[in-house]
Amino acid sequence: MARFIGILVIVLLIIGVIGYYQGWLNVSHADQDGTTNVNVAIDKNKIKETEQKAQEQIKDASQKLKEKISGQSKQPPQ
Repeated sequence: MARFIGILVIVLLIIGVIGYYQGWLNVSHADQDGTTNVNVAIDKNKIKETEQKAQEQIKDASQKLKEKISGQSKQPPQ
């Protein structure tokens, strides 16, 4: 069980780092009267934008692959 929790923590950390790097997450803090408030904001619009870009890239790559495969199959054997 401890191993599972450890793996889960590592996966969440990786997702957090990628999210911060991609601009999906913003972390801010404020100090007031001896207390520190930490806020994590999730930018859903940025996530959707990244998702759409990834889908376009996948479509383009698959189309290029299909063209490459169909081009090779139409060539006569040498």
